[in-house]
Amino acid sequence: MNNNHYLDSFSNDQLAEELLKRGVRMGKLSFAEFILALRMGVVANVELVITNSNRDFLMTRREGPDFIGWHFPGSMIWPDETLEQTCRRIAKDEVGVDIAKIRLNIDLNMPRDPETNFRTYKGVRYPIHGCGIVCVAAIASGQLPDFGIFFKSLPPDTTPTHREIFNIYQRFLKTGYTVSVAK
Repeated sequence: MNNNHYLDSFSNDQLAEELLKRGVRMGKLSFAEFILALRMGVVANVELVITNSNRDFLMTRREGPDFIGWHFPGSMIWPDETLEQTCRRIAKDEVGVDIAKIRLNIDLNMPRDPETNFRTYKGVRYPIHGCGIVCVAAIASGQLPDFGIFFKSLPPDTTPTHREIFNIYQRFLKTGYTVSVAK
């Protein structure tokens, strides 16, 4: 597979100009525009571990070019959005629930790695550099998710990055402290 694309030769300034020319504003992007935006710098992501009263955790399944397997809900932080607003948006948009409390946030640095941290567009892998904030939140009382399943242990086909997120969650349960992971 050829990993070269005409946009690879663009500088970040040129990419920004291309996005503006296309009328792109942060919010809902096309997938092509999303790839362009990812190439422009470090992306701040929130990965959300939603728990129930039994400390089971909610995961959803993805079947796509970038992720095949179970993962925690997550998203980029949009401009002018607080961390709390991002967590609440993720919970509502990805699994259809409200969350009662955000209990933890941790840094998970994910530098560009074409094998594990990438997005695919038209068959071409684009490495990205993401900085993830792992948050743990309780599902609002009496709610059931529209999507996803609560698990007691990690499913075997969990995506590699989300295995690390699970390890962070497990350390949090044991110690009660935040953990910073730098790769």
